[in-house]
Amino acid sequence: MKFPKHPGSKFTSADVEDYLLSLSEKGWGIYESSRGKGYILEPMLGTRIEILHNPGNNEWVIHVSPDLDGKLPFSHDHLLDSFESFQLAIQEASIYLNADLNQPPVSLRLESDKPATNRTSIVSLTAHSKVLKVFDPYFDDKAIQNLMTFINLGMKLSEDLKIITGNKGRKNLSEGMVKSFEKEYGVSVSVRQSSNRQHRRFFILRNSESVIFGPSLNFIDYNEAIYRQHSKDDVEFFDKEWAKGVKLF
Repeated sequence: MKFPKHPGSKFTSADVEDYLLSLSEKGWGIYESSRGKGYILEPMLGTRIEILHNPGNNEWVIHVSPDLDGKLPFSHDHLLDSFESFQLAIQEASIYLNADLNQPPVSLRLESDKPATNRTSIVSLTAHSKVLKVFDPYFDDKAIQNLMTFINLGMKLSEDLKIITGNKGRKNLSEGMVKSFEKEYGVSVSVRQSSNRQHRRFFILRNSESVIFGPSLNFIDYNEAIYRQHSKDDVEFFDKEWAKGVKLF
């Protein structure tokens, strides 16, 4: 007696790609798998959700790592029958890995060989808000050029942007570039110089959120982690440095 072949999942690669594209547009890291047909979603640094596809019978399987407590929230080798079960499995996996895919990511990694991705990653961490303040001791004309790229990729700035640079950044920061930036993007930019020697770099967003990044905005293509957090400490630190800073422009 011959039996018919299992029809496989009741959804297509196009369904999956559209879903993953929507996550990518929110800023989540999506990659093609190097192990064969499929994709990798990295919800948090050091975690991954592998989405593997067998096109022969249209089977989709999800692998989750790391196994945090020895018991994954679902059998990660079971067949995902419907698109609803596929989405549910991704959501369960992300919750298990302490990530909320309905919101923009809170941490990403910059990579030295991915300059375009680095810029979209930084923008994704601010996409839900506006950048009000910038603290970067090396902020200069090149940093303004990167800021222009961020805006073109979707970053939103406050109409009254405050920037703190340092002694080294000041040497390569021109008033002409600042004024040209103001004119082109319709914002008012105030710049002050701080003598604080801390090598901190961060954006201040609305609601006491800050985006912390390792490299200076004048050159961001390093292997560094960036992350977003709620912290009044960063706001208070900025305001303190602003109050005692030297007005430049």
